Amino acid sequence: MKLKAQTSSNYSQIYNEFPPNNISLTELSNKFNVSQELEDKYRKTNQNFAVFNESNVELTYRDNFIRLKIFPLAAAAYGTDKNIVDCLTEIYPEFKFIKNWVVKCQGVDASCSAFIAVSITDKAVVLAFRGTDTFWQLTHEVIETLFFQKVLSVFGHGYVAFYFDNIFTQLDKKGVTEEVITLLNEYRGYEVWVC
Repeated sequence: MKLKAQTSSNYSQIYNEFPPNNISLTELSNKFNVSQELEDKYRKTNQNFAVFNESNVELTYRDNFIRLKIFPLAAAAYGTDKNIVDCLTEIYPEFKFIKNWVVKCQGVDASCSAFIAVSITDKAVVLAFRGTDTFWQLTHEVIETLFFQKVLSVFGHGYVAFYFDNIFTQLDKKGVTEEVITLLNEYRGYEVWVC
């Protein structure tokens, strides 16, 4: 799936209200207590970031794109900073590694991570999350997802397993969301690839 980041004239209004150095999805959910006000702000933000704006989302499955771009980027997420840089340099020399974040996964002796890279050639900002790393991590994820209560997403729409919400929140607190927004300001009109 490929998302196109929309940079409309309304973006400056959102940017002024939620500048990158102050944005935190956790803070947003706490501030608005997942109310109608949050839903309204979420919808307004989504129109500017094209998250659920169908006119700006390409949903066409393209096998070569997935095999040759997304899959290798997702695989690179399993490495350390050096491994990610080496992988990107080997496979996609035009990609610029920005940063890697690592957090402790809840309840297991494992880490969860995400990295960001930019492709000038493809005009894309890439956010790649590392998937499950061990059998015990998978077991913990399944148990948490099947038997424990889901939580309302920070966006106010839909529910997510607490396990994954916790990881996302930790990564958000470390600055992942802030960095993506900063890059979308710097690289206006770039697509956002989430792996």
